[in-house]
Amino acid sequence: QLPRRAKQFGSFLASRAFGAWTVGAELVASAHRFETADESPSARMAGYAIANLTASWAFARGWQAEARWNNVTDKDYEQVQGYRTPGSNVFLSVKWTPGA
Repeated sequence: QLPRRAKQFGSFLASRAFGAWTVGAELVASAHRFETADESPSARMAGYAIANLTASWAFARGWQAEARWNNVTDKDYEQVQGYRTPGSNVFLSVKWTPGA
């Protein structure tokens, strides 16, 4: 087993469009994994599951506003031992697609 790789990992995304709006929800989950290849108990990292939400709005031809809320429940977890991942965070963006 490779270090930092869980034997079980998965994600699920569901989204729905309502006219100019699209909303979605995502679940990302990982089983426990080990920081080192020898799988010593001190190198074991706990599994985790996080939820993310997305929304976008096509407000004009070729223009889209997007929002993404990651780690909605502010889950405390590590992907690398000793380094916490960011807590709950929100990203906003505006996208222009020429010729769309």
